[in-house]
Amino acid sequence: MNKLIYILIICMIGFTSCEVETGGCTDYEAINYEKFADFDDGSCFYQSDVVFYLDLAGALYFDAQNVNFLDIYIDGDYLGTLKANLGFINMPDCFPIDPDAVHFTMEWEDASATSFIWTVRDEDGYKWYEGTEAIIPNDCTSIGLTWKKIKEYNNLQ
Repeated sequence: MNKLIYILIICMIGFTSCEVETGGCTDYEAINYEKFADFDDGSCFYQSDVVFYLDLAGALYFDAQNVNFLDIYIDGDYLGTLKANLGFINMPDCFPIDPDAVHFTMEWEDASATSFIWTVRDEDGYKWYEGTEAIIPNDCTSIGLTWKKIKEYNNLQ
């Protein structure tokens, strides 16, 4: 019986003095950063706010072309619609939300930055632009569909 008690005491001392490492997200820019994690276990999640807008020169062009709406797609998924005859003189911020721009929050994991493909189509399905945009976490990225982008993408004069 005494041997059993000694064995139990030794086991308890051994278990309480052992340090167990804790995995988690060690990147402070991630939304799930864990300051007590001992090592990065690949579980980090990131997010960034993005706002799409049409510049004034682009709106004037689309108005002359009788285009009413421009649908924004991210990696092939519909995101929102811009009025094609409403252009911005200045880039809108992510907050406060401007109802004439298209806002969304991009979320991703396991990388401190990411990129996505964005596409713009009119109400007839014509593709006016497609490009890739890189973003970093905890940022506001304003992405303008500018006359310059439209012209270069569609080889317009």
